[in-house]
Amino acid sequence: MKMTTCVGEEYFVGQSMRVGISDMVVQADIGINPDEIGVLQPLLIDLSVELERLPSEDIETTVDYRALADIILDLAATRTNLIETFARLACERCVALPNVGMVEITVRKPDALPIGVAQTRLVWYKPSFSCLLD
Repeated sequence: MKMTTCVGEEYFVGQSMRVGISDMVVQADIGINPDEIGVLQPLLIDLSVELERLPSEDIETTVDYRALADIILDLAATRTNLIETFARLACERCVALPNVGMVEITVRKPDALPIGVAQTRLVWYKPSFSCLLD
């Protein structure tokens, strides 16, 4: 198996592990229309993080699902205009967690349109993680 070095540590090329939460439902004061301001609306969140290193049996070597959920719940408790902003803020917070190299989030706002579901998807890489993609 091919090895590569990144930020002074060796990695096996081709191995990756993601940790995440799917179908998380939160209520958020989000939207730009006058009838949305001050009104809680559902958001559906899919969030995953790619680990920089494969974990051992110790929770400290991975990402605790509860930490991811807490980030989303904290953001949902704060007024936001756009689901794009919500996604960016979530990624900024998640990528700061230990052992996280990449974050992928999809935020869906099911009540925004009568004919479909508004959504945004963002993938955010930690700068030091990008060398693993070579």
